[in-house]
Amino acid sequence: MASPWILQWLLVVLALCQLGSSETALPNRIDVNTRWDLARSPYIATTDVIIPESVTVTVDPGVEIRLAAQRRLQVFGTISAKGTATQRITMTKVSPSADPGYVVPKALRLVHGFTYEVRDGWAQGFYKNRWRNICSRNRDWSKIDCRVACRELGFSDGNFTLLSVAENYTTGIVYTAPACHGNESSIFDCPGARDIEMGWDVCHIQELVGLYCWGANMDKFKDHWWGIEMYNATRQLQSLHTPNTQMNRSRSEFEFVDIMYAGVNTTLHNVAAFSASPYPPFLLNMRFMHNAFDAINLTQIKGPVRIWDSEFANNRGHGFHVQTAVGMVDLRRVRSHDNGGDGGVVRMMDYHWQEIEEEITQSDTVRLCWDDPSTQSPRFPFLIEAKGRVPSTIDVNICQKTVQTDYLGQLLTVSMLEAELDPEAYALIRIYDQMSSNLQVAFWNVSMRNDTKPPKPFIYQGVVSRRQMLRIEMTWVKSTRLTRCTTFEPCVRVILQVSVDNGRKMSELSVSESDFSSNVQRGLTVANPWTYVVVRESTFRANLFDAGLKIVNGSTDVFVNRTNFLGNERSGLNISTASGLRVVNASSFQYQQGFGMDVWHQYENQTRFGTTGYPRQTEVFTSNFSWNSEAAARFYNSCDTHNIVVNNSDFRQNQR
Repeated sequence: MASPWILQWLLVVLALCQLGSSETALPNRIDVNTRWDLARSPYIATTDVIIPESVTVTVDPGVEIRLAAQRRLQVFGTISAKGTATQRITMTKVSPSADPGYVVPKALRLVHGFTYEVRDGWAQGFYKNRWRNICSRNRDWSKIDCRVACRELGFSDGNFTLLSVAENYTTGIVYTAPACHGNESSIFDCPGARDIEMGWDVCHIQELVGLYCWGANMDKFKDHWWGIEMYNATRQLQSLHTPNTQMNRSRSEFEFVDIMYAGVNTTLHNVAAFSASPYPPFLLNMRFMHNAFDAINLTQIKGPVRIWDSEFANNRGHGFHVQTAVGMVDLRRVRSHDNGGDGGVVRMMDYHWQEIEEEITQSDTVRLCWDDPSTQSPRFPFLIEAKGRVPSTIDVNICQKTVQTDYLGQLLTVSMLEAELDPEAYALIRIYDQMSSNLQVAFWNVSMRNDTKPPKPFIYQGVVSRRQMLRIEMTWVKSTRLTRCTTFEPCVRVILQVSVDNGRKMSELSVSESDFSSNVQRGLTVANPWTYVVVRESTFRANLFDAGLKIVNGSTDVFVNRTNFLGNERSGLNISTASGLRVVNASSFQYQQGFGMDVWHQYENQTRFGTTGYPRQTEVFTSNFSWNSEAAARFYNSCDTHNIVVNNSDFRQNQR
């Protein structure tokens, strides 16, 4: 009879064998519809896993997918990964660990970069309890110095550059020569750190230290997998917020999924953990944590973006980075905190529509000056191409189109997305509300600007109807001696987007019930908006650079309601746009290390202009401004008319 210890040993061996046999190796390519079920979990990928266009992979709740270092899941077809609240799906590295391994750096950062990425920009150091600009009296740091700094930031190497002249927003530091040996873990561990000078004006009117970093620091990210890529994946038509609103989105589904320890590709560079273009899937109840760069990067998006009930935490880059050509970004109950960049970035991009692309809505192309002048109850949103009809012997051409919806109570929003123009031509676009005594709601003079190189046409902020019918009229004028234009043959081409919503203007970005906190840079950056940005019932707390929420460039109306701004660096809310109506209601601005609210009118490098006849206006109602280290609210850089209305608001213990 076998002794008890032998029986115990046999039971342990049997259990280990059963555990090992439960692992399932994934092939490089999935060629048939497949289900990854819980019984065979975890699934191990030692190579890239490709899901072709015609294939659907279904992932059961509770499944764990582990990918080897620098390997990715490429989706050209469809993946349905729908976990549950109690059985989440996990996508992680091959050897998951409770130890995150890499901690987001809190002593050095790069800001104001050219690429909206965390890999380049001004160097700022956390020195004596504050983030401070770094200058070097115009001396270059050595290659070893740059490498130490970039490795501290999670990259492998980098170059030095001198960037913009400093202004004294806060006390700076002079760090002339770090003189690093190369084995330091921080730039502030180098011998030269003993000679750092600090003072209010030590960097004034000096160029600042700038860095451009590249490659992944493999001491910190050696086991990280690549991520999920979805480029030109299978799409489907999706009904949205109204019965007559439909857009394409990815057929794939992600719900209750954790994506962790991704972000390093085969060339050992930092990349996003989840990338998609041009039609992303809806992301519901997601978690993105401990990734080596941005958690999400959505580029050249032409469909709706929906991120609901999701968390972004401890990612090296931004929590999410969305670049959209059509707007329609909806963030609900998002928590983004402790990321190395912004909690999130949403950019309305200047996309060149080479031709009207029917896959946006799968509806007929609408062309002003070419098609029937009436478009009744179409599927929204759709694009209008207002294009000169050449050859033409007429110097002044007028064409128009009526657009309406049959749904009572809906309003039409018209946004200008792009304009192309011959130097010897211009266009005047007028938009009238047909059901309000022909009330003119927009007058856009599309002519060449003289403040850009090369010259660009004026592009204007979008407008909304008063009721459910609009008439769009374009007058385009060319040189008298030409039947067609020489530089740009059609003379004029303007792309308009028409969308609908129930009783209100259609927003390109809506944020609700969300929390952006303790990010190394801003809580949320919104860049180049064109019509309407809405933020409701959200919190921006203790974000460490520039603003809790920054809306920059472009021209837009902004509505902020029941939102809290607490303890952010420099300002709680910063609106730096060319024009628009800003309404702040029932919101709180407390304990900012700077201004509670900062409204700045941008005159240089404008991407978009306010609609003629609509003055800049800021309205603040029933809000609280308390214990901010600068003024409660600042309105500045406005040489034009700016109407300011402040009612029923509380101001106390602000420092100015």
